[in-house]
Amino acid sequence: MDSPANPVSDVETLKALSHPTRLAILRVLTPGAGDEMPVRTVKELSAELGQPVTKLYRHINMLESRGLIEVAASRLVSGIAERSYRACQVLLYLDASLLSPQGRQQSRALDAASFDRARDSYLAAAADSTDTEPLLASIEVRLTPERYVEFQQALRAMITEFSDADDPAGRPVGLFCALHESK
Repeated sequence: MDSPANPVSDVETLKALSHPTRLAILRVLTPGAGDEMPVRTVKELSAELGQPVTKLYRHINMLESRGLIEVAASRLVSGIAERSYRACQVLLYLDASLLSPQGRQQSRALDAASFDRARDSYLAAAADSTDTEPLLASIEVRLTPERYVEFQQALRAMITEFSDADDPAGRPVGLFCALHESK
């Protein structure tokens, strides 16, 4: 498995990530912190995602060709090779080199899919809120470039810390974080 902070640095990989179905596949194949890398066949992914198997093969091939997932195992089932897949890394970061015009266009599609999923997840949690209230925060502060980098590093460290503290007996908790320079 690659480093958990191996950045995505090419437009083609970014393009592969910008489709909601491929993002959903990666979510299923990404472990909770401390867990083993999940391994799923296309048939198992189909059941979890509610998508037809035939529709998923194109997305699986795209993710595999970009090195985002890999074949974890293969076996013969009724004379047909059945492959199981796993994610190649736990966290994905976008490299600053993707700020070219072409990279920005593709990253907007990924951003939109990520924001849509985060919004839907948050609204569902807010509607089902029982003993804990979901937290929604939006702040704008002025930071020097050095403090911005410090803030970014602190957020990454906190995300890593809590990802590593995953408790199988705990409840699933979602976090969507977008740190950017405001215009």
